[in-house]
Amino acid sequence: MRWDIAILSEPGERENNEDCVAVTSGDAGICTVLCDGLGGHDAGEVASKCVCDSVTAAFEKAPEGADIGELVCELLQNAQDELMKMQIELDKQNGMKTTACCLLIQDGKTAAAYVGDSRIYQFRKNKVLLRSSDHSTPQYLVNIGEIKERDIRHHPDRNKLLRVMGSEWETPRYQRLKLEEPVCGDAFLLCTDGFWEWIEEKDMERFLKRTSCSEEWLNTMKKFIYARGRGNRMDNLSAIAIMRVEGDDDGEDDPVRRMPE
Repeated sequence: MRWDIAILSEPGERENNEDCVAVTSGDAGICTVLCDGLGGHDAGEVASKCVCDSVTAAFEKAPEGADIGELVCELLQNAQDELMKMQIELDKQNGMKTTACCLLIQDGKTAAAYVGDSRIYQFRKNKVLLRSSDHSTPQYLVNIGEIKERDIRHHPDRNKLLRVMGSEWETPRYQRLKLEEPVCGDAFLLCTDGFWEWIEEKDMERFLKRTSCSEEWLNTMKKFIYARGRGNRMDNLSAIAIMRVEGDDDGEDDPVRRMPE
């Protein structure tokens, strides 16, 4: 079996794209990382790129056989440290923040961790098997039973985050996500809130069932999102789609498909 990966990152209806996505590989396997920058005035864009660059650079140095469960946490902690240093260098303390989610692949194993409301989904048999729980006010209200899951997308406090990269951490604020061991046909989706805001899980599942590769799945969802969101000052939208498919690794240096804008 092999991994089929596609990435998307677009400004939506905003002037700047403060999201950043990256996929890289090394002796330790494959690293996917997605960030949604916060702060405006280019600060969010700088923060998201700082975290993506830190994560990918550190991963590329990781040795073969590294414990990816430990590694994914180390990558986010190191990126947090780098971002805090950059805030001081640019005199933007507390002004440069970002969400982050990271999924590592090593042969048939996966490990994931995240901060904020950028999501990680795992699908099996074209159904959502699990998703990360947002670090946000609406998700907290769901957890305590005050609102329903379906209310998150359009809740007035949807943009209020409880954890982000770039704030002071007394203790680590990233959260490990326990994934099921992937089998052939499984799919993963990392996406920013500008992406999942306009597409419900039932539609992700519907389009996954109709497609045979990550690029087609991502492109179909993208068209659906623009059809629903256009004219509503759409936020930046970014995603990484990953499928576990039959066949051997074709040996390409860059197996990632980048969606045209």
